Amino acid sequence: MSSNGSRSRLQAALIRLALKVYPGELRSEYDAELHQYLEHQRGESRYRGVVGGTRFCWDVLSDAIGARIRWHRRRKSELAPTGTRTTTHPSARGLMLSIAADARFAFRTYRRTPWFAAAAILTLGLGIGANAAVLPFLYGILIKPLPFERPHQLAVLFENAPGFTRASASYTSFHHWQSQNSTFAGMGAYGNTRRNLTGSGEPERLTGASISHDLFGVLGVRPLLGRGFVPDEDVPGAPATAILGHGLWVRRFGADPRVVGSTVTLDGESHTVVGIMPPGFSFPRTADFWIPLRMSPNLKGRSVYLTAVGRLTPEVTRETAQLEMSAIAKRLEQTYPDTHKGRGVVVRSLEDDLLWGRRTPVLIFYAAACLVLLLACANVANLLLARAADRRAEIAMRVALGAGRLRITRQLLTEGALLALTGGFAGALIGIWARDIVLSAMPEQFPYYFRFDVGLPVVLGLVGITFLSVILFGLAPVLTLTARSLFDSLRGSGSGALHGARPSRVQGAIVIAEIAIAFVVLVGAGLVLKGYRHLTAIPSGFAPENVLTMQLSLPSERYPDDGQRLEFFQSVRDRMQRLPGVVAVSSVSNLPMTGSHQRGTVYVEGAPAPEPGGRDYSLNRQVQPGYFQLMGIPFIQGRDFDPKV
Repeated sequence: MSSNGSRSRLQAALIRLALKVYPGELRSEYDAELHQYLEHQRGESRYRGVVGGTRFCWDVLSDAIGARIRWHRRRKSELAPTGTRTTTHPSARGLMLSIAADARFAFRTYRRTPWFAAAAILTLGLGIGANAAVLPFLYGILIKPLPFERPHQLAVLFENAPGFTRASASYTSFHHWQSQNSTFAGMGAYGNTRRNLTGSGEPERLTGASISHDLFGVLGVRPLLGRGFVPDEDVPGAPATAILGHGLWVRRFGADPRVVGSTVTLDGESHTVVGIMPPGFSFPRTADFWIPLRMSPNLKGRSVYLTAVGRLTPEVTRETAQLEMSAIAKRLEQTYPDTHKGRGVVVRSLEDDLLWGRRTPVLIFYAAACLVLLLACANVANLLLARAADRRAEIAMRVALGAGRLRITRQLLTEGALLALTGGFAGALIGIWARDIVLSAMPEQFPYYFRFDVGLPVVLGLVGITFLSVILFGLAPVLTLTARSLFDSLRGSGSGALHGARPSRVQGAIVIAEIAIAFVVLVGAGLVLKGYRHLTAIPSGFAPENVLTMQLSLPSERYPDDGQRLEFFQSVRDRMQRLPGVVAVSSVSNLPMTGSHQRGTVYVEGAPAPEPGGRDYSLNRQVQPGYFQLMGIPFIQGRDFDPKV
């Protein structure tokens, strides 16, 4: 007890000494308020005990001495003759030291209120994390340029036919487009294909593309090793050649450069490898290899379907190219009325074509993420306003000791920046975790030119969002400071600088904004959930439960006629039927709901043949008997195919 009493008397004597150290003018005007503030500080828990008492002595004396020095400097500046006053600006090093001191003070403050700091950091982490999760998709799809040379000059060309707004072009159409146009500096074409790789290791089913020899030149890409195709390799009867993708080269051949010049077997045919493409290139989507088209310009009919890609000359617009290609389509219609009646050409920029159907969902999700960030900032701003009201005595004392509005603003922003940086780090972790979950749940395999890595642009965007959040919520306590002299805050009942109607108005505006943003987010989320529920409630027309699938494709060189292919599939079906637990086995040319189908012309028996250009096209699939029963698809009328026929 005697020890505590001695320490208490010592602290009281120290307070009296500190009051004498403060400037006389300050004591005469605010003596009672200063004494009340120091007595209040003395009772805080951090100043209890021997260590706390020592800290109290140091803090009180340092504040008093610092206040006296600042007061005399200001009085000296005010008493200087007119025209001789100078404003001293702190050096860069001094400013940094001052900001570091503010950051240390903010850290100590948050240590005393851990629950407040945890709530603010978690709220900011969720808001920034929502943006961090969407930013890689926003940058990868809408901002990052396509990995081609001058991608704005590239255009994709396709046909529009009766019943189809977008149709692949025949080789005949592509040959005339390429040879008759004057608006494209170059034009190439490709068609998707699949091949079985055999001869080295386990057989592997590969996705590739049959391309014209000049396609890579149009895109502006060059092989990493070897060369591209030459015109002599893109004609019927030319030796079979191939270019391998970098991933296939590393995976199957151990990145051996001697692969160039050797042969690989694709669907039973030997191909000489002439080049290796650079890492990350797998045009048009996820190709592992490329082979020449080897088509004849005199090819008739529409048995081959291609997509054309052209590079516009620098002075030509897409609209000009569209006019010229439409004129070429008219000439084709006159030359080949049986196959090109009613067919036109559509010229679309490659960027718009690749982003078709993807731009709007990304923008909607990012808008939702921004609303979540605004909601988080509004919540943290309200927390800071409530905390500032509890700190009004501290802020009032800082004003009394000579701190101006700018100094108070810098301290409050530093405290907000410390919260934002910590919340930004937590948000980055949350965003990366959420991005990985979204990528793993995506049913669609995105083309190679869409990458959602967290690179430097995404990091810079996240840093910008973090600093924006500092401005959004960090200025809220500053706005509640009154415009009159902050020294008046110590007069009267000690209500402080944050007392009055203005804080209530600011907090009221923030609450209204919170309610409005939350309402928009909740309504949007409700509409999305409602749409998803309705979408999943739509019957698919078949029963996918307990149904397993596998894909088989037979090389035409080994199975040249339909009879051999039918015999092979029938043999596989019979062997699988004998497996334990297998109830039914069938086959289909294209699985449902995969976007893949075959197209054919419908001729009605006994009806006159349709006019050219007015044919009735239908989407069809080839199935074996038992397919409809296996998939649970009922018949409205009729029966299944007879397996004996």
